Amino acid sequence: MQTLPGISGNIFWNGAMRRGTILFDGKNLNFSEKLYDRFPRGTVIPGLINAHIHIGDSFVGEEPPTDLKDAVGPGGFKYRMLQSVNGSVLRAGMKSAAGFMNSTGTVAAIDFRENGIQGIREFDRARIRKPAFVTMGRPSQDLADMEEVVSSSKGVALSSVSDHDVDYMLTIAERARKSGKKVAIHFSERSREDMGILKRIKPDLVIHCLFATNSDLREIRDMGARIVITPRSNLAYGLTTDYGRFQTQGITPLLGTDNVMSVEPDMLSEMQFLYLLQRSRTGIVPETVIKMATSEPLNLLDAWNISYSRNTVIYYPGVMRTPYEIVSRPHMGYRVAQIAGER
Repeated sequence: MQTLPGISGNIFWNGAMRRGTILFDGKNLNFSEKLYDRFPRGTVIPGLINAHIHIGDSFVGEEPPTDLKDAVGPGGFKYRMLQSVNGSVLRAGMKSAAGFMNSTGTVAAIDFRENGIQGIREFDRARIRKPAFVTMGRPSQDLADMEEVVSSSKGVALSSVSDHDVDYMLTIAERARKSGKKVAIHFSERSREDMGILKRIKPDLVIHCLFATNSDLREIRDMGARIVITPRSNLAYGLTTDYGRFQTQGITPLLGTDNVMSVEPDMLSEMQFLYLLQRSRTGIVPETVIKMATSEPLNLLDAWNISYSRNTVIYYPGVMRTPYEIVSRPHMGYRVAQIAGER
């Protein structure tokens, strides 16, 4: 990774591309409207946040079923793979995925951990330091490990509303909240699900919402929950929606990549795919696509008091890129760099 004292040029800052310089003060990145000859020139966007990933299935080499429930539902393909995998193979897969994420500019990720407390322990044994992972745990079906899962994670990650008994989900959510932890849940991914149940769970983070109605989306927005979308992984199972409709309901969703067994955890590719997909639908402007992977989830992590590499950026040396160029051809000439500040 390249280390630079600062970069002058086109800087994506506060949701827009601006001409100026990006600097690091030892704690945070700062923007100045001045251009400095002593700094290299180029284009910069902040480090990327993967707002939804399942890194635990990184080891899977077999092609999953095309039906989502068969692939990731309770007792399905992924469950069986996780139950049978050797721990060293599981950890090697996670390390490989994390290394790829680090090399492609992801500075943090919100990870949904399966397999109860054992899944959390295997991740800890992998000793992954970068990117920063926010662990959201899922207790076993009998809740025997609920206390350990809650105490060992930032929060709880519930499967679909359709996958579990309501009392099971409410028990976990209530226990997490009593401990000051966060609650996340998959919702309306393969069909529309009950908003009444979701409002009882009171999640902080809601994943997918493909089949949520516009009224559902407004209710989620008014609850204060954030929504995460994962367009490439959804399409791998024949699922999609017009993602532009989130914005019409006053929502800027966060962007994630979901199951590593479905798509590689490359946030630049996720940005590109979403932008190109939406060109034939309700378009999403390039600046908003970039925000979905940078400032919007960064604000969430700050609110959750999550530490991550704040001075890591995506750097296009020597060129003045527009937001359109970044989302339409994101890998052309980029580097992952760190702004170290002047000494």
